[in-house]
Parts: sequence; C-alpha cells; structure tokens
Amino acid sequence: MKNKIKYKIKLIICYIGTFPEYFPLWLRSCEKNPTIDFMIVTDQNKPEWYPGNVSFLKTSINGIHSRFQRKIDFKISLESPYKLCDYKPLYGLAFENELLGYDFWGHCDIDLVWGDIRSFVTDEVLDKYDRIGGLGHFTIYRNTKRINGIFTLSGGTFSYREVFMNAENFAFDEITGMNLICQKNKVSFFEDLNIADISYYYSRLRLDKTYHPYELFYWDKGHCYREYIIDNELTRENIMYIHFQRRKLKNFIDRPNLVNSFMIKEDGFYENDTEVIDMNYISNYCTFGDYKFEQREKRQYIINKIKNVIKKTRKEKYIWVKQQIALKEYNKN
Repeated sequence: MKNKIKYKIKLIICYIGTFPEYFPLWLRSCEKNPTIDFMIVTDQNKPEWYPGNVSFLKTSINGIHSRFQRKIDFKISLESPYKLCDYKPLYGLAFENELLGYDFWGHCDIDLVWGDIRSFVTDEVLDKYDRIGGLGHFTIYRNTKRINGIFTLSGGTFSYREVFMNAENFAFDEITGMNLICQKNKVSFFEDLNIADISYYYSRLRLDKTYHPYELFYWDKGHCYREYIIDNELTRENIMYIHFQRRKLKNFIDRPNLVNSFMIKEDGFYENDTEVIDMNYISNYCTFGDYKFEQREKRQYIINKIKNVIKKTRKEKYIWVKQQIALKEYNKN
C-alpha cells in the first residue's frame, strides 16, 4: 500500500507557440511523477498522448492577459510570450480556481526533464518552507492568501507595479525579484535542490562551476542522473531535473511515451543502448571537454552578451545594470 501524500502540488506552465520536438519526453518524465499535477496553459492543441497527471487549458496570449488583468488594479503589459516569465509569481491568484484543494502551487518550464521530484521536495521541506526553489524553471509556493500575495511586497530590484506595467522583461520571478523579496521580508524559502542547470556558455553539455572532461546526463526510469569521471573514478549524482536552457535539441527516440531510459547529448535525445554505464562507456560516449577551448567559448559568449547589451534600448540597459547590482547584493547574503 502506497503512503498517503501529505501535500498536493500543482505546477503551472503558460506556453504560447509550438511545443519543442522533445516535448513528449517532458511529458514522459511528468508521468513518472504521478503525485504531482501539471497544467499547461497554451494556444496549442493537446498532443495525441499525455499522462493522466497533465492537463491542458487552451487559450490565447490575450486570454492569459485578461486573466492576469482581472487580478491587478492597474493596466498591465503582456505583448509577447517571453514577458510571461515576469507574471509567474501571479499564478497563485490568476489560477486560484484551478488550484482549489492544492497545498502548494508552482511554475516551471518545459525545456527540462524531471527526475523524482518528491525525493527532493520532501514532506519535511514542505512542512518548514513557504517557497521552494528560486529560479523560473522551478519554484513552488504554499497556497495561502498571504504567500500568494508576496509578490506585491517591497524588496525586489523593481516593484511589481513597474514590472507589470512595462513590456520589458525584468526577471521578476527569479533572484533579483522574488528571491530578494522573500529574503528581505523573511519569507521562509529553500533553494538547496540538486539540479543540473546546463550552462549555455559551452557547446557540450556541462555545468559551469565544475569542470570534468567527461560528463554525461541521462534519464532512467523516472530518475535523472549526472555521471562524470574524477580522479580516475566514476561519480554518479541523482538530480531533481536536467534543464537544457536555450538549446534546440532534437528527439531521436521513436516511441517517447514508452521509453524507459535515454541519454541527452549536444544535439538531442537518444534511447539508452546499454545496461551498464562505466568509465569506458562515458569516455566513448561523451564529447571531450578541452579546458582551454571551453574557456575561449565562455569568453566569446560573454563578449557577445556585452555586444547585445550595448544594442539594447536605454531602458533595457537600465534594467540590466540594476539587475547586476542586485545580484551581487543577493549573493552577499
């Protein structure tokens, strides 16, 4: 007999536009988290297959705008899908009817695959904290009137009024917005989740703050793993999810709704072809990460980023500078 779930959780995704090619693999990883519900608010039709814990609410970006506007007493701006990121902290109010009966609600992205969420977001964590996570690709909040309204508190780099009234993106859902608001208003939150946030600095899949010449990421029977060679030994980490941001990966798996194990490479997803992942397998399978080459890649990315900032409007530059200052302040604490 399965243990009774103490806390009900629903994750909400507002997604406008065509789903990525690997979307069925995201759905498959959702299926392996049956005690968590996912709701996708989208202008797309339902796929042919999706698991029972995933629901779809079809609407347009104008429909989402109207839903948000009903909860805010001043005129808001929602001119592009990317701006939806700033409104993630509002989901608790905007979708309150869909969240009836849930103890926690959250927002997440679909450019990731899930491991076993409950093994990281445990009852002990949920007992103690009102907010878990701290990034746009995964954050959950306790579903109470007080917590659902914390985005209106002061403490962020920009106030919610300024964020919602302007078309620019302020990254309000993340560190310089909601994290700072929670920190300064003593809202209990927990960030110590073991995730693989794949760096966009490099062509191969790797994390930024650690360097391993051979590093492999894969999904197996509902769990995400990171394996790498260090000191001539193989190390495996169980991680909550693998986030492959800003990468247009292809799906090379014929029946993604039935796959039990798959590898994630630089170009896409491949069904796992081995029962044993050892050092020889990783050495042969992984793209070798030359340290000097990857340092050049990172420098070039930063140079390109600076060039893009220079091209931004005066207002966008102002937002970016304030965010960098606030990020340093947050990291100090």
